[in-house]
Amino acid sequence: MAGTDEPAEPDGGRRPPEPLEEGQGDARVHRAQSRRARPDDRPDLADLDHVRRSGPPDQPGERDAPVGRRTALAASSLVRRLLLLAVLAPALASCALNPPRIVSITPSREVTDVPSNQTISIGFDRPMNHESVEQRLDLAPALSSCSESKSCRFAWTGNTLMFIHTHVNFALSTQYTVSMHAGYADASGQQNTLDHSWRFKTEGPPALTSVDPSDNASGIAPDRNIVLTFSRPMRADSLPGAVQLSPDAPFLLRSKPGGDGSQFEIIPTAILQPNQSYTVTVDRPVDVHENAINGVVQTRFRTGPLSLSRKIGYLVGQRGQPAFGVGIVDPHADSFLGRSTPKLIYQLSAQSQL
Repeated sequence: MAGTDEPAEPDGGRRPPEPLEEGQGDARVHRAQSRRARPDDRPDLADLDHVRRSGPPDQPGERDAPVGRRTALAASSLVRRLLLLAVLAPALASCALNPPRIVSITPSREVTDVPSNQTISIGFDRPMNHESVEQRLDLAPALSSCSESKSCRFAWTGNTLMFIHTHVNFALSTQYTVSMHAGYADASGQQNTLDHSWRFKTEGPPALTSVDPSDNASGIAPDRNIVLTFSRPMRADSLPGAVQLSPDAPFLLRSKPGGDGSQFEIIPTAILQPNQSYTVTVDRPVDVHENAINGVVQTRFRTGPLSLSRKIGYLVGQRGQPAFGVGIVDPHADSFLGRSTPKLIYQLSAQSQL
């Protein structure tokens, strides 16, 4: 069937093409030829022979680079890593090393006049491993009586350790050193690797600092009370057996109302003998820390004549019973007690009782 194809030659070839018009041949030649590379065209790195796939054929993802270049890259990477470690090292160390700290101590460092029964307290900044702390606490000189007394013990309140030594006092006027040795740990196991120590000095013994009337005073009114002043609060129950007035005279002992327990008044229940020498003896009463004064203290005074001026007299007796004596009272309040202190002046015999 006739078509648009050119007629075939007898030998199977095609007829020579028809002559081209001017310009058509050049265009066809250009289309048929490969495009030449231009000077400014950049080669594709994938086509370069010197960049080859490294390793076996089944690892096409890696490339070989010149040895010098690989060494330089490795060195540069190492330097960057070292610099990064240098920057992060302090922060990492602070996170990894966070030892427990002591934040409070009692008694404080280098204090003096510490009570002999003072509890030692050490406060920490976090919950602690109790055993690790208790095993590393040291006191020098040691309290020898603690080894055979249940009164010495450890106690904890929150993050604070307390060493309690009830009835086992520190020695008086003595310097002590408290040490917390290295290795104590918090509840998570982090340890403090430093030794800590501090010192304090204990109080001296209590003392009788004054007696009123003073030693060797004279002309003292026979109805006068006697005031004892100590250097610190005393145990009131230790005074009656430790204080004596001679010649013997019955008396009461009262502490100063509103005071701190360091002052007591001897109140004779009867007037003292006029023109008589008296001795006040104080024999080792103890303070509230259970420390006795040093030795026996004595003071002396002499009474003068009795004056009844501005005194009120009255009969003394119990309700429903005959009067057994005559008393006097100064209507003006005693300056120590803030009230009057009546005294017996005469004792009535059985025959003269009213």
